[in-house]
Amino acid sequence: WLSGEAGTNLSRDWDIPHVTTFHTLGRVKMEARPAEKESSDRLKTESHVVKQADSVIVSTMQEKLDLERLYGLPFSKVAVVPAGVDLDLFKPIGRSRAKRELGLVDDHVLLSVGRIEPIKGLDILISALAQTENIANTKLVIVGGEQTETAEKKRLETLALRLGLQKTIRFVSAVNQLELPTYYNAADVFVMPSFYESFGLAALESMACGTPVIASRVAGPKSFIDDGKTGVLVSWQSPKAYAERIDQLLNDLGLRMRIAASASQKAQSMGWNMVADKILEHYNHIVGQQWTKVVGED
Repeated sequence: WLSGEAGTNLSRDWDIPHVTTFHTLGRVKMEARPAEKESSDRLKTESHVVKQADSVIVSTMQEKLDLERLYGLPFSKVAVVPAGVDLDLFKPIGRSRAKRELGLVDDHVLLSVGRIEPIKGLDILISALAQTENIANTKLVIVGGEQTETAEKKRLETLALRLGLQKTIRFVSAVNQLELPTYYNAADVFVMPSFYESFGLAALESMACGTPVIASRVAGPKSFIDDGKTGVLVSWQSPKAYAERIDQLLNDLGLRMRIAASASQKAQSMGWNMVADKILEHYNHIVGQQWTKVVGED
């Protein structure tokens, strides 16, 4: 929303079109998780950017609907272009090899990648881990967040300690993107229990690496995951629901392999080249609209 405001000002000063994309939307975050707090500055700025932009590109139809419902943005000003994945970087490299590189000798590895904040639902994942059948042979790796301690990380560590999982969970600070494929490949299952994901790129990156995904049935993941085929969607933010899905995949190698193969195939159809072509096509459309408007005025 800050870069959106900068773009709004530059668009005015340079007299050029402004196309913007929001990483997340404040009003949607607050709706998805009632305890979520957003500053009035952010909410006002988002509304201003939406009103002034020539167009907004979103990743899902759900976000298009949210912009119309919560921000009053006409459908005609919104283009839906799903996010894509770098298929040259995110690809299978072998699970055993990846586990050895990361020192993960456990039979089963669960992975979560993303910012460490309440809306990501990591407390649900940790509580689910405590209810799984294979806990003695399972490691949960949580990648993301700051190197320094934050209030949310401390909260999660306290929860893990209370559940006796302090040796079962490994917290890893944000890593270089070039290192992420190793983590995705080392995991037997990737889990994204978020209350809100505008897209959920980490889940798609995991799929491209051939790792099955369990994700919450929210706007982003449900737009590219076919439940039971290319991944697993969970409709309830309940530790028990996640524990059941985790056990289902960890106990059935054949199912994991089938979902992994379908997930990888799906990811192959969502490469960055396709996304780039669609965005360039939309930019050309917006520029063409402005040119037509200028010619009409002259």
